[in-house]
Amino acid sequence: MVKMRKKEKSKRGSLAKDSNPSSNPNSGPTPDPTSYPTTNPWKAMGLVGVIGVELAVLVLAGIWLGKTVDSILQTSPVFIIIGIFSGFAVGIWSIIKIVKPFLKD
Repeated sequence: MVKMRKKEKSKRGSLAKDSNPSSNPNSGPTPDPTSYPTTNPWKAMGLVGVIGVELAVLVLAGIWLGKTVDSILQTSPVFIIIGIFSGFAVGIWSIIKIVKPFLKD
């Protein structure tokens, strides 16, 4: 009987040691959230929303800047067109920077 109690005691002691997270061999640094694929639709919708807003804001900023320069220099559609293409180019560059961590390239 005494021997059984010692074995039970040692089993309980080993369980307590295994429950310690610092002694668990599987515990380690948490992985980067972009390092594994996710199936969360809210993250995907958030990414698409950010891309759309980013592109729209940059194109509108290009239009506003082009319209301002056109009104100063009295050249009607020239800088508006340049502003549209510049805003679109900067928007594409910005979208690439946003999406690149998700593609792992």
